[in-house]
Amino acid sequence: MRGLLATMSLIMATTALADEPVPTLPSATSMVQTGQCETPPVNGGASTAVGADQTYTGNLSVSASGRVTGIEQRHIAPNTTWRTTTAVDGTTGRTCVVTWIVTGQVGPAGACRDCDSSIAFEANIDPSRSTCNQRLMADGAHFRGSYDLKKNADGTLGVFFTNSGNPLGTGRWVNDEMVWASSHKCIWM
Repeated sequence: MRGLLATMSLIMATTALADEPVPTLPSATSMVQTGQCETPPVNGGASTAVGADQTYTGNLSVSASGRVTGIEQRHIAPNTTWRTTTAVDGTTGRTCVVTWIVTGQVGPAGACRDCDSSIAFEANIDPSRSTCNQRLMADGAHFRGSYDLKKNADGTLGVFFTNSGNPLGTGRWVNDEMVWASSHKCIWM
């Protein structure tokens, strides 16, 4: 009888562990803020100006060998003025994204003293996954960079510039996957 009870207890404990939900990461797009750039802070007294919400996001994976792969994206959401203003090229503003393919390697943290590690990477634009016009995609078609990462026990993630230690964004991490978004910024044309 004791053997049966021990076996049942083991089965129940194993089942309980298997039934626990595996944490998932939010989509990078869900972390993007829009609609905050309708009125410029200063525009010679004008109440409207051509502008957009801008957020950078990253979705990265780290292999057992420390190889980093994924994407970084620049999300641009035009304000009402930009959406209704015709540019010189005959287009109006539309929500778009610039996508870079990221490859790199994990290394020791840089200027961020509280960070766990860093990633040094190269990023190359992926025109097939980018929806912005050529002018917006031409800026930064290829770049190299490095970010320090602070992985907190609660699954939150801090992303910092390696050289300065200045914050870039926040996000989440689960196992060897991470997603982050930069601080929101208004850009004015």
